[in-house]
Amino acid sequence: MPHHLLVGEPYLGAERVWPETVQLSWNHGRYEVLMCFREPSAAEVTAIRQERLRLAAGQYRSVLFWGWQFGSLPWGDSPYSWHFQREADPTLPLPSAEAVSRPLLVILLDSRNGRIRALRLLRLPVFFVTAWEKAMHEQARTKWDAAQYDAELQLLYGMYPTVRLVRELTFVRCQIGRDTPGVESLSLN
Repeated sequence: MPHHLLVGEPYLGAERVWPETVQLSWNHGRYEVLMCFREPSAAEVTAIRQERLRLAAGQYRSVLFWGWQFGSLPWGDSPYSWHFQREADPTLPLPSAEAVSRPLLVILLDSRNGRIRALRLLRLPVFFVTAWEKAMHEQARTKWDAAQYDAELQLLYGMYPTVRLVRELTFVRCQIGRDTPGVESLSLN
């Protein structure tokens, strides 16, 4: 079902409180990063809308993650598991005979009310997509153990602050978005 996103309007059409988090997902042929910050600052909105994105993907045992930095904002990270994702969208990106780039939609919400503060549609480079999707498919083939995943996630965050995690555990990195500003609205299928 198509929906329209508009800066200043509630995400998914209804105001609500969102947990302060960053969620990474694969959704209908694109990657999405939903960033829910309490009262995003003007600097955060500007950086997410306009500045270069440094992106890194990594793995610690069964936990996949992305590390991200917009402009001069501090590094952040978000864990990912296809086993959680599959409930919302059970499809994986299909392997392709040719290497492909993929769209990345970044949505910044004010977690107090769910209103969109920034939208940005970027393009992930082929080498990043290839490495990340290989890891996704490997994760999807493994036997799922939620307790083990949770324990490994806690161990990861106990041992690695974000900057060290990005520096030591990533298998691919890129910089994108220097010439791709944010948008005020976007229609999605």
